Amino acid sequence: MLKEILQNRKMKKIKEQRRKEAKKVAIGAFSGIAAGIASGLLFAPKSGKEARKDIVEKTSEVNSKIKENAANVKNSIKDKNSEVKSNISEAREKISTYLAEKKSKAAKKDETCTQCEETSSEEVSNKEENLEEDNSVNN
Repeated sequence: MLKEILQNRKMKKIKEQRRKEAKKVAIGAFSGIAAGIASGLLFAPKSGKEARKDIVEKTSEVNSKIKENAANVKNSIKDKNSEVKSNISEAREKISTYLAEKKSKAAKKDETCTQCEETSSEEVSNKEENLEEDNSVNN
C-alpha cells in the first residue's frame, strides 16, 4: 500500500514536471516564431522574394532552436526521472530497514515475555511443590 502511494506521488510529480516543461517549450517556440516572422516582415526593406527568403531562414533558425530546447527539456526530464527513481529506492530501503528493525525488536520482546511466562510458571510449580511437601511434613 505504501509502495502504491509512493508510486502515485512519483507519477503525479513526473506528469506535472513534463506538463510544465512542455508549456515552457511551447511558449518559447511560439514566441520565437512570432518574433522571427515579425522582425522579418517589419525590418525588411527588400523585395517580396528576398523577404520570403529571409522569413524561411529565420523560420528554420527558430525551428532548430525549438528542437534544441526540446532536446534540453527531454534530457532534463530524464535526469529528474532518474533522480526520483533514486530517491524512491533510497526511501524503500530505509523503510524496509526500519520495518525489519521493528519486527526484530517485537520478536525479541515476544521471546522475552515467553521466557518470563515460562519462568513464572516454573516458579509457581516449584512453590506449589514446596507447599505440598511442607503440608505433608506438617501433617
